[in-house]
Amino acid sequence: MKREKIFKLIDLHLEERAGVPSNRELMWEELGEWQINSLKKLGLSPSNKLLDVGCGPLRFGTYAISYLENGNYHGVEVWEPYIKLGKRVLEEFGITKDYTMKIDRDFDYEIFGEKFDFAIAQSVVTHLSVHQIDKLLSTLKKVMVPGGSFLFSYINNKFPYSVYYEMEEPMITPSNLNDSFFRSFEKKYGLRFEKQPAGLDSHPTGQTVAVYQF
Repeated sequence: MKREKIFKLIDLHLEERAGVPSNRELMWEELGEWQINSLKKLGLSPSNKLLDVGCGPLRFGTYAISYLENGNYHGVEVWEPYIKLGKRVLEEFGITKDYTMKIDRDFDYEIFGEKFDFAIAQSVVTHLSVHQIDKLLSTLKKVMVPGGSFLFSYINNKFPYSVYYEMEEPMITPSNLNDSFFRSFEKKYGLRFEKQPAGLDSHPTGQTVAVYQF
């Protein structure tokens, strides 16, 4: 991405009071392309319906909304300033397709009234409590089509700690996000867990990548 475009994205963050810019801008293309390419390798097609958990200011949205058929992108986010910022980001990229983005803190994905073929959570699971991860999967079980895929990235930290996202939203970083933890949900929700799926490129920031199939 040209430096001028990065500066513009940073300006938009500041204008919308949406927090301090970070790798959302500096790695905009690298992360966005990894996300869309990974989902395509898992079988994503334009006719599929997609749920983006923790969609942020629509970095991945700029790729997914452009690729999917009109209205097939649905994003959820906890940080309200991203609603207006995301709209401005799409305008900056000249993207005019319909999409849906909602603020949600309760994993209430049934509000969309849709069944999703694919879901993605880039750098989200790392910052959920064990209870929240359970609730996330419980809700996804209700809104994913049979055989649907949920792609996510995470870090298995040695020690848990808490942070405030943008100095506002409380976030926890748990420990012991290991294979046995994720496999414990296979029987509970009838899922199939696959770590580092074959054919997918490594995550640009070194996070572990995995897929749940419903």
